Amino acid sequence: MNKRVEKATDQAKKFGDDVKNMGRNVWLAGLGA
Repeated sequence: MNKRVEKATDQAKKFGDDVKNMGRNVWLAGLGA
């Protein structure tokens, strides 16, 4: 796989993790409210 594709895949993975973490935080905040 070429470097540009590798980098894009990495960024997409990181972004996905951020979204997952954010979603969980929002859900937990909702439970605590």
